[in-house]
Amino acid sequence: MQVYNQLPENFVNTRAEDLHKILSGPSLFDLKNAEADAYVFLSVLLHGNEPTGLKVVQRLLKKYDHQLPFNVLLLVGNVQAAKDKVRYLSDQQDMNRIWNGGDSEMEKWASEVKDYVISKKPIWGLDLHNNTGKNPLYACVNHLHDELFLLAGAFSDKVVYFESPEEALSVSLSEHFPTVTLECGHFADLDGVERSFQYVENLLSKNEIKEIPYNPNFKLFEVEATVKVRPGLDIYIGDHSEEEAVCFLPHLENLNFEMAKEGSVLGRSREESSPLVIYGVEGEDLHDQYIEYIDGRLQLQADVVPSMISLDPVIIRQDCLGYFMKEKKI
Repeated sequence: MQVYNQLPENFVNTRAEDLHKILSGPSLFDLKNAEADAYVFLSVLLHGNEPTGLKVVQRLLKKYDHQLPFNVLLLVGNVQAAKDKVRYLSDQQDMNRIWNGGDSEMEKWASEVKDYVISKKPIWGLDLHNNTGKNPLYACVNHLHDELFLLAGAFSDKVVYFESPEEALSVSLSEHFPTVTLECGHFADLDGVERSFQYVENLLSKNEIKEIPYNPNFKLFEVEATVKVRPGLDIYIGDHSEEEAVCFLPHLENLNFEMAKEGSVLGRSREESSPLVIYGVEGEDLHDQYIEYIDGRLQLQADVVPSMISLDPVIIRQDCLGYFMKEKKI
């Protein structure tokens, strides 16, 4: 693993899809400020179709003339996938699923990056992402403690708690220093870029996390289940026809962070058995707890709060249809 001490020329003006021209691959930068002692950590573009984090960092570098108030560890992720504006390429691993050990080249690289980052003892870390579906801006935490609530609540009134997958970057790093994931809206949402920039800029003005004002209005949601489609099935969005393996209703992404009532129909299928796989945080099968599959209808068996539901068939295959959550009291 190589750690770079300066950014490539014209990094701040290079679009995500052109980064492959100036970076050979995923890259870790150790950007020192001679007047700073503490480090912070920023991760962008782990998924090639999620450029908001890069735009935020570029704006910050321009504003501060490349000298941010802290020493900065900057991880720039999947520049090859960014060229094609996809989450990851067919011959790649998901770069947000490689951070818990493993024998592949990418997992070994990730372990070295993780060790280096932890050795610098950042006071906080941010992993910036986008959603493909209609979601509000929200933050994710992987532990339940006040520092994370301060970091997350300052970004959004909606905070999601999850512990799985353990291979996600924030899950892995947050065991060592306060790390949150920022879900910055759709990649084309300019308001998401602006709000994310303002959040990080404000955070850089704080010497310690405890200086962040507590947000008494934030709601904490806990992920209870991941919803996937069985591999190999054709996925469609819209009106159902008998030739389609599984068809999801086009309004589904409007349910993100809203209460979806028992009895609601998510879609239809011509398969003999349900096309959905639903499992809990321990990997347990929760399909029948949430879904009744009758006469080809995928019907909710319980009230749930969905999140990250995407109607992009490629994303559904590569990752999941979405998650089921419940509000958690703290």
